[in-house]
Amino acid sequence: MARKPKSPLAHFLSQAFKPIRQRIEGFATWSFCGLCGLFPVDKAGSAAAWFFYGLGRYVKASQTARRNIKKVYPHFNDAEIEAIVKGVWDNAGRLIAEYSNPQDFRGAEGDKRIEVVGLENFLQMRDDGKPGIIFTGHIGNWQAITHFATDHGLELTQLYRTANSPWTDREMLKRQLQCVPKVIRKGRNGSREIMKLLSQGGHLFILVDQKLNEGIEVPFLGRPAMTAPAIARMAIRYNCPVVPAWAERIHDSYFRVHFEKPIEFTPIGDINQDTYDFMVKVNQCLDRWVNQRPDLWFWLHNRWID
Repeated sequence: MARKPKSPLAHFLSQAFKPIRQRIEGFATWSFCGLCGLFPVDKAGSAAAWFFYGLGRYVKASQTARRNIKKVYPHFNDAEIEAIVKGVWDNAGRLIAEYSNPQDFRGAEGDKRIEVVGLENFLQMRDDGKPGIIFTGHIGNWQAITHFATDHGLELTQLYRTANSPWTDREMLKRQLQCVPKVIRKGRNGSREIMKLLSQGGHLFILVDQKLNEGIEVPFLGRPAMTAPAIARMAIRYNCPVVPAWAERIHDSYFRVHFEKPIEFTPIGDINQDTYDFMVKVNQCLDRWVNQRPDLWFWLHNRWID
């Protein structure tokens, strides 16, 4: 159903109050992150998880999540669906606490909190002398991947989406740079920076499950979804390994990071078909992760075309 356009008055008021709303959002982000940083990460995470679900289960995004889950898992009953919604908000709250306590995921403390499956795949990418790409989705805590990589000799540059509010963006970018050495902002300039990075043998970290209104249509969890094809085109152009990875939350702020084998792919020379086929493989990885731990993926937006 198409969204009803705003009246001229509603549009005017929305634009007039936008700067105020953005400052409030920025202050709330700064305050909440700062508060979480005052306490041990597990205690802060548990409190934030309780708070997020306590409020989040009543907001519109939770209704969207329940509809999405029902579409993908039509055999799930209401209790099973609500358990996933609770897991989503639990994970979101803990994420904020973890962004606020990056020191707990580095060095000796990081070794306690992050275990790794597929270490050989990580080491191969780190040591092969080629450019490379690691991709993941909004599942678990994806920054556990960058913390581990940085601590073990692989400098990753993360593709970063600018927040709508410049005040929120300032705070989130500061937190982001505590998780990864460098970021590239999405956009035209970002595309040039990515090309430079890969041409110089660098390594890119990218989340590939964002909602889009453009891109190409590729199946995701059994339903058509508009999908950004950039990762496929970069892999084909630079002939570089693309490693799927995801950070499974075991309990509290402890993770099992899975580094999988690089995607096996042989181009046929048709750029459109090659791009589509590559993205099918990417989305199949996401399918597998979400099906394994649906409570850890962000179901809160309309990801699908239908």
